[in-house]
Amino acid sequence: MTVNHPRSGAPCKISPRGASMIMRKVRDQPRTTRQDLVNDLKRAGTTVSKKTISNTLRRHGLKSCSARKVPLLKPAHVQARLKFANDHLDYPEEEWEKVMWSDETKIELFGLNSTRCVWRKKKDEYNPKNTIPTVKHGGGNIILWGCFSAKGTGRLHRIEGRMDGAMYREILANNLLPSVRALKMGRGWVFQHDNDQKYTARATKEWLRKKHLKVLEWPSQSPDLNPIEHLWRELKVRIAQRQPRNLKDLEKFSSRINTNRQLGQNLIQGRIVGGYAPAPNSIKYIVSLQTTKGQHFCGGSLVHKYWVLTAAHCNIGTEQMMIVAGDYSLSTFEGTEQYSKPHRLIPHPLYNKTTNNADIMLIKLRVPMVIGSYVSLAPLPRQGTGVMAGRVCRVSGWGYTSLGGGQIPSTLLTVKLPIVSSARCNSSESFNGNITSNMICAGYNAGGKDACKGDSGGPLVCEGRVYGVVSWGNGCGDAKFPGVYTAVSKFRRWVDRTIYSSYIRCLKY
Repeated sequence: MTVNHPRSGAPCKISPRGASMIMRKVRDQPRTTRQDLVNDLKRAGTTVSKKTISNTLRRHGLKSCSARKVPLLKPAHVQARLKFANDHLDYPEEEWEKVMWSDETKIELFGLNSTRCVWRKKKDEYNPKNTIPTVKHGGGNIILWGCFSAKGTGRLHRIEGRMDGAMYREILANNLLPSVRALKMGRGWVFQHDNDQKYTARATKEWLRKKHLKVLEWPSQSPDLNPIEHLWRELKVRIAQRQPRNLKDLEKFSSRINTNRQLGQNLIQGRIVGGYAPAPNSIKYIVSLQTTKGQHFCGGSLVHKYWVLTAAHCNIGTEQMMIVAGDYSLSTFEGTEQYSKPHRLIPHPLYNKTTNNADIMLIKLRVPMVIGSYVSLAPLPRQGTGVMAGRVCRVSGWGYTSLGGGQIPSTLLTVKLPIVSSARCNSSESFNGNITSNMICAGYNAGGKDACKGDSGGPLVCEGRVYGVVSWGNGCGDAKFPGVYTAVSKFRRWVDRTIYSSYIRCLKY
């Protein structure tokens, strides 16, 4: 009988030293081409193909992708943006809800056709079914001015010709003020627009002053900070789905979609129950736990370049799991993502599936995450430290927006929640004694804001440190049942012992 013995396969053409060399090169110079790397290795005595270079970089969590377009910033712009961020770092959510955001956008008749993909065979690229007819300048376009707030979308106005200061003031009078009344913004609302010359003209400022409108101070060259950009994207996608044939259709579809109350609800209401979208890659320590097929199922926090902190009930086995850091939108490859398979899953030895006690787990990664502009480490509290009831914390994740579920949303969401005392959480009207000393609760008396399915393992951050790991609850956003989190401070010594025990053993010898 013939027996097939296991084999390791062909040896790698690139040595570990060579792999380190090309990794250093692409980290220092991300625009390096595969041919440049082939030439570098050839000079070092190793001949490989560009395909081998791609496979090596992919194994180390890197993919070739288009560079993101960002505003051109001068040092003064950078300082102004940092000042704006620092001034509004602890801005209450209630204050952001008073802001009426505004901007203009250009919508082309065939603007989004270039993003469509087709399934075809290799030689069928010019089959009419697999092509998209193109015309110059997108087939024509319309310019729109719009506004929205946390309460909904305002009026949409088509700009005819070139807009000057007088036309802008007319747009504000005929569209902004009626939108504010229709959305019942009430007193104290704040108007946001950028620093375009016609917006900051003396006549415009005088008009705003006479109308007693408070204007949000806005840093120059910062269109990426305005959440209305997400709304414009959603509007353009929905228009493209309706396939307008001419500019008249384009304007008609824009108006119809804008009056639809569903437009922007993901942006306004969020995915975590009652949450909102943070700035892209502003929560750098959060990771997505996914199946090998790319399906998100849990969150986690990067606490060491080799280690992730998450919930023990997220354990599905090392072979079925992939860890993704640096992600923001799960449905879009942004070029900031880093991937690593788990090497080992270490749930806490006292974890109880029935009571959810000690629902905490560490994941050791096969390949370390690279700390940088899009990935950072999550600070942890000291052993035994607590957080007072009433303290407002923040939980983030890609979980469902309600107990009803639906699809896992694509964009990271976050929500602020106050800590609930153990006495209230353990009362007969709530969890009736099921909250152990290793758990903390967070939520509002009125409910409506909470973590939900898919957020498990994610971080609850208080005072800049991960005090909680999303664990369990009774429903999502229920007034009687706040969310329950594993108290990380109760396990800080276990975390340190687990992570650093291997280093300590090495130092002993």
